Amino acid sequence: GQQVQDEPGDDAIRQKYPHAYMKWTQEENEALREHFLQGMPIKALAARFQRKPGAIRSRLHKLHLIPDEHMK
Repeated sequence: GQQVQDEPGDDAIRQKYPHAYMKWTQEENEALREHFLQGMPIKALAARFQRKPGAIRSRLHKLHLIPDEHMK
């Protein structure tokens, strides 16, 4: 089989956001939903889940917690 090659810069991103590119678990989805609904800002969610702010916004959108206009 073919191995997936990391993109240049992936290591630096993972140093800042250790869970970047990792699959979300059901527990993380539920915790993300709970923290977001309690008013935690995107930057704080990114730090809490060790993921990039864009990944947090994308997941919130997938969970139907933010509308399309927040994805721009």
